[in-house]
Amino acid sequence: MAYLEWDHNRDLSEDRRHALFTLAQLTASTDSVPPRLRLPGLDPDLTYTVTVRPEFPFTQAHPSTAAPWITHGTLRARGAVLAALGPAAPLLDPAQCLVLEVRATDDPDRG
Repeated sequence: MAYLEWDHNRDLSEDRRHALFTLAQLTASTDSVPPRLRLPGLDPDLTYTVTVRPEFPFTQAHPSTAAPWITHGTLRARGAVLAALGPAAPLLDPAQCLVLEVRATDDPDRG
């Protein structure tokens, strides 16, 4: 997808409990349905909360096709699900980006 830049694994903590992922729309897209955003490198057994970082204002470019989890504000899922399927990406306008913060919500001493 030459029109999208999906940056992952660059900002993943050593313990895999916290990560930042960025999605940037480089040019106009002809796709009516954006791809799913697979989040590799997370602990498959932990549950994570995915949120959009507020420091990078995100305006839903196409409200009629909004990703429900973004409209809701957060998404909670296991690391295995986020790596295999990933959340639905929103449709973005050119030069628009989205920064996702992913934080583990399980007890780190899960033994």
